[in-house]
Amino acid sequence: MPAIKAAPVAPSTERLLIVMTCALLRVLFPLNIAVCGIVHKIAI
Repeated sequence: MPAIKAAPVAPSTERLLIVMTCALLRVLFPLNIAVCGIVHKIAI
């Protein structure tokens, strides 16, 4: 995540990447929803 956050991309693109990563984590690891929420708060 730090690499994505540090990359000079548009906020909308960065947000989309985070949301997609978030959704993927939810599908693969249902128990990671809390972790995803924390990452979401830090990244945005």
